[in-house]
Amino acid sequence: MPIIKILPHPEYCPQGAEISAPAGTSICEALLDHQITIEHACDMSCACTTCHVIVREGYTSLNEVDENEEDLLDRAWGLEPYSRLSCQAFLAQQDVVVEIPKYSINHAKVVHCAGHPMRQIFLDTETTGLSPDNGDRVIELACVELFNRKPTGNNRHYYVNPGRDSHEEALKVHGITSEFLKDKPAFERVADDFLAYVAGADVLIHNAPFDVGFLNKELSLLGRPTFGSQVGQVIDTLAMAKELFPGKRNSLDALCDRLEVDRSGRTLHGALLDAELLADVYINMTRGQDALLIEPTTSEVTGPAMDSVDLRTFELAVPLASEQELAAHEDVLKQLDKASGGKTLWRLAA
Repeated sequence: MPIIKILPHPEYCPQGAEISAPAGTSICEALLDHQITIEHACDMSCACTTCHVIVREGYTSLNEVDENEEDLLDRAWGLEPYSRLSCQAFLAQQDVVVEIPKYSINHAKVVHCAGHPMRQIFLDTETTGLSPDNGDRVIELACVELFNRKPTGNNRHYYVNPGRDSHEEALKVHGITSEFLKDKPAFERVADDFLAYVAGADVLIHNAPFDVGFLNKELSLLGRPTFGSQVGQVIDTLAMAKELFPGKRNSLDALCDRLEVDRSGRTLHGALLDAELLADVYINMTRGQDALLIEPTTSEVTGPAMDSVDLRTFELAVPLASEQELAAHEDVLKQLDKASGGKTLWRLAA
């Protein structure tokens, strides 16, 4: 039997794996049979892209891509020349090597089941410079909350006195002066409120290592645990964008332009505006298959009773063309017939 080698994936197959399956088995079915629980939101009916894989070796041994699969692949995250929907890729006799992309469009799925709401915090910071290890500090911190992918308005926004001046280049980016910050609280005075707010949530940050590095430094100065240990998970939207748009610019500005998110108010970098823009960008990046991800509900829609009407009882009035309109129409037909050298189809058919 052919062997499928699966490259390491942090969630589905952290150590990688080698499995075997009979020829004619789909890659998706083989993975699931060996407890590698790749997503398959449409139940392997070729109606979504969540089971997207990249066939690193043995691609040509698989069955050809049909038109339906090809159309769906155009919407897959991180599309590559050797991408396949694993539910439509059937093994022959040759071994294959597959990679499961780190992110799928279902990465943003909403869990509607009772007791499993999805709370997401979009976070951004502004800082005095680029290096927390060299003494740079956080000066602005903003968080925008989404609950089941809808903004709640329950946001947080802090200005923080860093006890030092910003570097000149950083000041050009954010425009927040030491004079403005001199009466603002130190980070330690907002830390408790901030940590209570983000506790347990999924926190999404564009270029997360930068912001998390600064937050970890601020917390270490207070003798607190690292930021990542106090939230559900930290998701780097820059890494997600690179998977979705490989080889393209994926700055926040570039993503706003590509996804048609209005950034006309962004002249200087500001943490709150950038967090709001990031939330909009994320929703646009992950909205492709929302309809597949909505769980059925048992509640019934209620409303005013409506009487049914049999439309067959109505006779529709059909206004006839006037003699003037018929003459004008005939004149147009004659002009078309003349322009075509007497080859118009309606004349030939007559």
